[in-house]
This record gives sequence, C-alpha cells and structure tokens, in this order.
Amino acid sequence: MITELIVVLLSFLAGYLLLLVLEQHQHQRRLDKIPLRITVSGTRGKTSVVRLLASVLREAGYRVMAKTTGSEAQYILPDGHTKTVVRKGSPNIIEQKKVIRLAARYRCDCLITEIMSIRPENHRVETRHLLRPHLTLITNCYPDHLNVAGPSDEDMKALYDHDRLPGAKIFTGWNAPEELNSISGDNHFEENLRLVYQTAHYLNIKTHTITKGIQKTRMDIGQPDIFQITRNEKSLFFVNAFAANDPVSTEKLIKKIRNRLPADPPLLTGLLILRKDRGARSIQWMNYLGKTEKNPFEKIYLSGLHAPVLKRKIPQCEILKSTDPETITRLIMTQSPPHTVVLGLGNIRGPGKQMIEYWQNISHHKL
Repeated sequence: MITELIVVLLSFLAGYLLLLVLEQHQHQRRLDKIPLRITVSGTRGKTSVVRLLASVLREAGYRVMAKTTGSEAQYILPDGHTKTVVRKGSPNIIEQKKVIRLAARYRCDCLITEIMSIRPENHRVETRHLLRPHLTLITNCYPDHLNVAGPSDEDMKALYDHDRLPGAKIFTGWNAPEELNSISGDNHFEENLRLVYQTAHYLNIKTHTITKGIQKTRMDIGQPDIFQITRNEKSLFFVNAFAANDPVSTEKLIKKIRNRLPADPPLLTGLLILRKDRGARSIQWMNYLGKTEKNPFEKIYLSGLHAPVLKRKIPQCEILKSTDPETITRLIMTQSPPHTVVLGLGNIRGPGKQMIEYWQNISHHKL
C-alpha cells in the first residue's frame, strides 16, 4: 500500500515538473517572437516613461505592446487604446507572462513594461526569467519602500542592480548625454524626457518623430496636473502630486510647478494621504515634514491610519475627519487664503484617486 502511494506521488511530481518545463519552453517561444523587449525600472516615473516611449515608438512605425502598473494598471495596445489589467488578488510578477502572451498574439515587434517588483529576489526573477529585456531603463533611485530596500540612494541602486540582465543595454535618467540636458516640458519631468530621447536615439529614431510621439502621448491619472477651483469668488490651485509619493519627488515637482502658477512664491498647503500598508512611507514623510528648514508647507491636512502619529510630530497639521472629496475640498477652500496652492501628496490609490477625479469634475480651468 505504501509502495503504491509513493509511486502515485512520484508520478504526480514527475507530471508537475514536466508541465513546468513545457510552460517555460512555451514562454521562451513567445519571448523569441518579440524582437525588442524593453523594461522600465526605478522609483518614480516608470509609468510616464513607458507611455511616452510607447507613443514615440508607435510614431516611428513599431507595433508596440506596453504595460503599466502605477496609478492605473493597464495594457497599452498596438493602436494606442488601453485595457485595464484585471487582477483576482494582489499584484504579482507572474502577470508579466500574460503581457508576453498578448504581445506575441498581437504579433508585436516591441514590448515595453514596468518592472513590478519591490523585493530584490523578485527583481532578479522578473528580469532574468520572465522578461529577459534587450534594453533596461532606470528612471531614478529615490528612497522608497525603505523597509525592504534600505534608506539610502546606494541601497536603492543596489536594488535596481537586479534589473540588469547580462548583455542588455542600460539607460539611466541621470546619465543622459550632455546634448539632452536642456530638454524640458511643462507636463513632464526632464529626467523622464531625457531617458525617452536617449533610448529613441539609440534606436535611430529621428528627433522630430520623438517630439511628435511625445506630444501624442496619453498620460494616466497620475499626471501632475494643476486644477483651478473657484467658490464664492475665491480661487485656489489644487495640484495632483499624489503619484510623486516621496519627499524628494515632491520637492522636484514643487520647483517645476512654480513657473506655471500666477503667485510667486505661492503659499503652499499639503493634503497628505497615508496608506495603512505603507508605514515606512509614512515615517519618511514624518521625518521630512518634521524638519522646519525643509518643510515647504504653511499647513498640512492629514488623512489615514498614521495621521495621529504625524500630528504629534508636526505642529501645523490638521487631521481630517472625513474622506469625502467634496467635504475635504470645501474645508480647505474655507480655511485657505485666495490663490493658495494645495498639493495632494503621499499615495494615489484610494482617497487620492477619488480626490483627483473630484477636482477634474469641478475644476473650471486646468493649467
């Protein structure tokens, strides 16, 4: 009886191993059908770079499949239309197999996808076994997910070293050729544009084609737009900075939007959304905002589980009692002087996304 059970178990194990071998063989065949595979990694800007580069390559005649996993997880089809990534549970790197299947099914000659991983071991698996890119783009190495990666730039660079496939070409947003340093755009970070231009030039795409592709790009909800909202003859500016997530990215965004605002210097108010599953990020914000010489905000409204902790450390904070976008917006407009600039900060998922959608609906003007 025991012998028969062992035989059954061994047969089951052998069959399972055979299925894994066949699946890996099929996955490799699909990869081989895609002549150009590009991955985009880094702390911030991955989604923007994927969308910009996909639009540029389409403009250059490539048949492109792209995938984003940031503010809105989407497949970008070869005709430029988008399709939502449907998940039954939490995000998982195994879903990269599906985008490979789609790219092969659509007979694409290029695939561009974000690296999804947070943990170092997953970065290696995703890059070296699932995607095997020809080109890897790394946007920046701002500190984030500190509980996993570590607190310093060096820790983040060590994390992204796992995205370097031997033999693949690497491009970084901070190491573009000197002739690309003057690139700028009102709606895009310079480092993202430099990375797109650098990659496209490597692929022998002409500058006028790159520029045209960038102009045609459809960005997602995380784009840092500025909404002017007026009530009772008082106007305030609400800035979608939720996708910036970390203090370093937010500082860069503040510098960028100053040129687009009528008040100089603008009076800044923060609306900080804290996620209960991002405790390390909340600590990061607390440490930054608790330093008087760094904190650029006259007042900060807090929402989320960790709000009371930050309130004890940062005197100019007020904890919001409601998560309703209309109630929050009305409160801020009532308490703020005219032309105050309100930056939505911290996290875009959940309340952050709801705030953006509300501002989009009631704004009479977008800068």
